[in-house]
Amino acid sequence: MNLSQLHQFFLVVEEGSVTRGAQRAAVSQPAISRAIADLEHALGTRLLDRYPKGVRPTEAGRLLADYGRRIFQLEREAIAALNDLQGLDAGSIQIGASTTIGDYLLPKAVSSFLTQYPKVKISLEVSNTEMIQQGVLDGRYDIGFTEGRVDSDKFETSVLAEDQLLVIAPPEHPLANKAASISDLAQYGFIMREHGSGTRRIVEEGFDRLGFNPTISCVMGSTKAVTHAVATGLGLGVVSTLALESELREKAVIELQTPFRFTRQLHIVRLAGSSQSAAVCRFMEVLRSRFQ
Repeated sequence: MNLSQLHQFFLVVEEGSVTRGAQRAAVSQPAISRAIADLEHALGTRLLDRYPKGVRPTEAGRLLADYGRRIFQLEREAIAALNDLQGLDAGSIQIGASTTIGDYLLPKAVSSFLTQYPKVKISLEVSNTEMIQQGVLDGRYDIGFTEGRVDSDKFETSVLAEDQLLVIAPPEHPLANKAASISDLAQYGFIMREHGSGTRRIVEEGFDRLGFNPTISCVMGSTKAVTHAVATGLGLGVVSTLALESELREKAVIELQTPFRFTRQLHIVRLAGSSQSAAVCRFMEVLRSRFQ
C-alpha cells in the first residue's frame, strides 16, 4: 500500500463514485480503478461494493477511509506548519462557505487578501450549511462559514456578523405598499431553499415560533434562484439582505412590510483542536476588518 493508492481510494469514498473520484484525483477512471484493485490485493480484502449508481465502502473500506482521513489531515497540518516558517510567500487556504456568505460576503475579502498576498492560493467552495459542516469535519476545508447555529462539540465556532432575512415579493404583488399580516401571507405560496440550507432552517424555525405553516410552492438550490423566481412572480421568498442589494435598488423585488424580521448569526467554523496556518489567520484578520 502507498499513499497515492490510499488518497485515490479516499477520494472515491468521499465522492461515492469512481468517476467523480478520478476527476478530483486528476487521473483517468481506469487508472483509479487499477489503483484501488492493487490496494485491495495488497490488503487482501475488498474495500468497495459496486452498485449501478456508485460505490460504497465495505466495513474494511470504512475503517481504512477513517485512517486515511486522519493521515491526510496530518499531512495538511505538516504543510501548514512548514508554510508558517516560510511566511506568506507560499501556502494555500481551503475555504467552504454556505451559499449566502460564499456568494455575497467572501469574494471581496478574498480579493483584498490576494492583493496583499498574491502567492497564497485560495480555494472557495460554496454549498449549503450542512455540506460545509461535513467538509470541515472531513478535513476538506481549513475553515468554514455557515449561517445559523452549529450544534456539535466537534467544531469551534465564533460569530462573524449578524444578518437579517426579509420577506420579498415582485413589485406588482397585491401585498406591496401595505402592512402584511400573517393571514395575508398565508394566501400565497413561498419559494424556499432546499433542506440542509441554513436559510431554510432559520426560516422554518421562525415561522414555527409564529405558528405559521406556509404553503411551499417551489424549492430552489440557491439564494439567487429564489430571488429570481420571486421576481418572476412564482411566489414569496425569505432572503438575506446581503443578497438583495442590487435587486432592491433596481426594484426587481421589494421587501414586504411584515410584523416580523428574522435575524441570524453568520458563523466561522473550524474543526475543534485543529491548528490554523499563518495564511488562514491573516485571512481572518482581513475579513474581520471589513466588519469593524
